[in-house]
Amino acid sequence: MKNLDVRKLMRPHIRRMVPYSTARDEYKGTQGIFLDANENPFGSPVAKDLHRYPDPSHKALKAVLADRLELPADMLFCGSGSDEVIDVLMKVFCTPGHSGVVILPPTYGMYEVLAEIYELNVIKVPLDNEFQPDVPGIIRQGTGAEMLFLCSPNNPTGNLMDHQRVLEILQHFEGVVVMDEAYMDFAESTSWAQEVLHHPNLIVLKTLSKLWGLAALRVGIAIAHPEVISAMNKVKLPYNLSTPVMEMAVKALKNHDYPLKIKESVKVNRQLLTRELSQLNRVKHIFPSDANFLLVRFDNADEVYRLLGQRHIIVRNRSKEINCQNCLRITVGTVEEVLHLVQALKEIDTTTDP
Repeated sequence: MKNLDVRKLMRPHIRRMVPYSTARDEYKGTQGIFLDANENPFGSPVAKDLHRYPDPSHKALKAVLADRLELPADMLFCGSGSDEVIDVLMKVFCTPGHSGVVILPPTYGMYEVLAEIYELNVIKVPLDNEFQPDVPGIIRQGTGAEMLFLCSPNNPTGNLMDHQRVLEILQHFEGVVVMDEAYMDFAESTSWAQEVLHHPNLIVLKTLSKLWGLAALRVGIAIAHPEVISAMNKVKLPYNLSTPVMEMAVKALKNHDYPLKIKESVKVNRQLLTRELSQLNRVKHIFPSDANFLLVRFDNADEVYRLLGQRHIIVRNRSKEINCQNCLRITVGTVEEVLHLVQALKEIDTTTDP
């Protein structure tokens, strides 16, 4: 919805509330005698500068992200992983015990978990047999809902969402559309990030946990209309990212060669894994993937999962998800890990459950 006033979708009291503010927010300088936050002025026993609270507005991190994404910094929000970003979005747009959230299973489980924490009405509109959005079903069942989650490439299926179908959803869905691009960095497709400039109800999520290899740091990003970012900053906890986390994230993002190298390595290893799996008797189908994992249908996923676990190989059993019967989600590992997995599967290939 290109002419939508996104502020009208927010909870009214969030629009009105005055956010918590620190003296560091109000002070525009970088140097000074800081006697405002009751910190220990003598320093830390483990590292320099840890006695000071981190920058609550993430200025240095947002500057690097803005440059990489080619978007203004006031369209960026940083959180402790994508889960915190989703949590903050629900606080901004969803009224506990009243609002509706549309999810498209099979998909990332935390959308539903967080919605249930806030006692939201979870409206499930399953993806079709090709794991694409059922647009008529979404429009019909999602009427009046405040939020809809899309995941592209989708977790756990690995496929990109059809571009035209997403545009139809953006044009007709009356709430905010959250596009989770945790795995988009692995795909040969254009991010939806720039589309936020044209669709105020679109919010794009990104993460440094996957391609960037920084899962332990917990850095999630939202790209949204400046009014949405302003409201999110009202709701978030003041110091949600630590100074060491932000410094390491900035350092990583300045390395322009690393993501290209990793993306190519994942592509090559995904092809290797696909080729090897396709030769196994117990593998019944390998779903196409634009992510760093494969969804694989076995003759008996529960048994294969158990036997892999006995060999200290951990994969994700997705068999209980809709349209994912007998499916395991397998992350694309290093060449050594792929070959080790394949050897284990070859041993299992003729095994029957005792």
